[in-house]
Amino acid sequence: MFDAIDKLGIDLVIMGSHGRRGLQRLLLGSQASAVLATSKVPVPIVK
Repeated sequence: MFDAIDKLGIDLVIMGSHGRRGLQRLLLGSQASAVLATSKVPVPIVK
């Protein structure tokens, strides 16, 4: 995904979240959190 961001010149990525919390989030993981932590561009998360 990050290669596409660079190639296309994208300067903002908007992601949705189911808003899971606590144990449910731990068990299911969170793609939004992973992208937020590793992205070079701003990533607003929408619930």
